[in-house]
Amino acid sequence: MLAVSFTLTTARDLAYLVAIAGFIFALKGLSSPKHARRGELVGAAAATLAIAMTFTLPTLRHSGWNLTLTIIAMVLGAAIVPGTASPASAQVDRFTPLVQSVVSTPRWFKAVDGRFHLVYELELVNGTPVPVTVTSLTVRDRARARAVKTLRGPALLASMSLLLGPTHATTTGTAFR
Repeated sequence: MLAVSFTLTTARDLAYLVAIAGFIFALKGLSSPKHARRGELVGAAAATLAIAMTFTLPTLRHSGWNLTLTIIAMVLGAAIVPGTASPASAQVDRFTPLVQSVVSTPRWFKAVDGRFHLVYELELVNGTPVPVTVTSLTVRDRARARAVKTLRGPALLASMSLLLGPTHATTTGTAFR
């Protein structure tokens, strides 16, 4: 049997223990998209506490210089990584459990209207056991960075078909809500 004992003789040791627990809770939060934001915040708070306690070590030399470099690194990190400069600029996380793939090679053809059309089959597979509702589908022209076609409502429903029965979690159109 392995016995481990902790002596919390100083406030620093207790703060390090709290930081360790914070890192563990942060990892737990990051394992779920629903709680990822909270996990990030707990992890950042734990890291801040651990760094602050490190600067209180009596054996640390040149702590003023180290503190200055740490602050410079934090400012540069906030400037380089988008969305971290302030909580107001943080974007909302979106988790999409749909796996998409083009089933066959897209085919061009000239229609009776004299225009060229592209035909292809897009497969959406629900990657989770939770039902998903598709509300729109947009085809984008990557070269021109614009939407070519957007399907919603009846047009989207007419272009979709279910692959599984109603007893399974499926990807459905808006009319199946």
